[in-house]
Amino acid sequence: MASTEYTNTNKLPCMDYLCVASPPARVVRGFALGRTLGAGVSGKVKEATRLSDGEVVAIKVIDYAALATKAARVNLASEVATMHALASESTHRHHFTEILEVHEDVDYPRKCGPGGLAKPPKRCVLLVMKHCANGDLLSHLLDSGGFARTKAKAPEAAAAEVATPAFARGLGACKTLFRQLLTALVACHERGIAHCDVKPDNVLIDGQGRLVLADFGFATRAAPAATPCIPCTTDCGTRSYMAPEIWALGDRLRTFGGGGAAASYDGAAADVWAAGCVLFIMLSGYPPFETATESDWWFRACRAGRHDRFFEAHCRDCPAFPVGAKDLLTRVFSVDPAARPTAAEMLQHPWLLAGGGEDGISASGGAAFEEEAACVVAAADEKAAAAVLATRLAVAAKAKAEASKRAGGVSPPVGAGFGGGGGGQ
Repeated sequence: MASTEYTNTNKLPCMDYLCVASPPARVVRGFALGRTLGAGVSGKVKEATRLSDGEVVAIKVIDYAALATKAARVNLASEVATMHALASESTHRHHFTEILEVHEDVDYPRKCGPGGLAKPPKRCVLLVMKHCANGDLLSHLLDSGGFARTKAKAPEAAAAEVATPAFARGLGACKTLFRQLLTALVACHERGIAHCDVKPDNVLIDGQGRLVLADFGFATRAAPAATPCIPCTTDCGTRSYMAPEIWALGDRLRTFGGGGAAASYDGAAADVWAAGCVLFIMLSGYPPFETATESDWWFRACRAGRHDRFFEAHCRDCPAFPVGAKDLLTRVFSVDPAARPTAAEMLQHPWLLAGGGEDGISASGGAAFEEEAACVVAAADEKAAAAVLATRLAVAAKAKAEASKRAGGVSPPVGAGFGGGGGGQ
């Protein structure tokens, strides 16, 4: 059969270079790069596939331009050392992001520019990490809402919804995930490590529905000592999660300059404040403060010891906010860092020791359980939480698909993750 020569019948110049097929994946150090999972100050986090065995990983791409100063290079080395130290801790290592490989001085392939023009590669450092298939907690909450949110706003209707088994299962999943976050923080603080940027964006969910604490770029390390205090001297973090003492330090540094023991705060206590903010968001779906400063009405109520007013105002939008959680957060949102409970003490709070409801059977050991029985209960809690997360994910994906269909767009695949992954991984 004779071949047919293609003839461009358009009056416009030939556009054959605009290929119909997708462009080939960029490959670096044996990994095919995929979608962007998140972005931070130092660079992006990309999903990638190892060509040799097909394993899906997350790669943090750090531009050499972000490592121009000695402080930035020291900070990166500290981040890697911190993650290695936590991943080597056997009991709770699954609650931390694990670094698989580190590649320095890499020529990172960039996307083509306008008209298909190739851009020169850029020098980068690559941190190859375990991938968390279910993305970050923030995306999940944005898709599904808080665990204590009710569809009904009227008190009677909300109370009826709270009494359902589905609500109890959701609350139980919230407690299980938060206990896992506290367990990860206890492991950090016992090793003299303050995370310094605890937030839902940096809380990931792995393929088994377990919580993974990520992004130790702001972490501070101190020698473990008898005191749980971890001195921190920089006003770092994310605005809505920064404890009041961090804001106070920033004000002192800007006004008087640095120096001295007074120009520091306890990183462990600041992590507890941030963890309290995360729990509040997990339950309600929105943050407790804009900033923990005098300009914020919510913070001023807590500073004045009027936590009752704080919760009364918030509960207009979340009437089913658990009473036990209010008691725990009243202690956590103490302006005095020394008055806050530690992460280990939070784990012993009665509300967290209870099961799915307010007064369920203890799910974390305690005096009434032998160690083996506690492990069985904890495993059952993790399995139940994973099932709840999967259900919420499916509902959110279905809602997205229906909304996209109504808008005439392309529906996202069901089970694609909690909204596409997030910062820190």
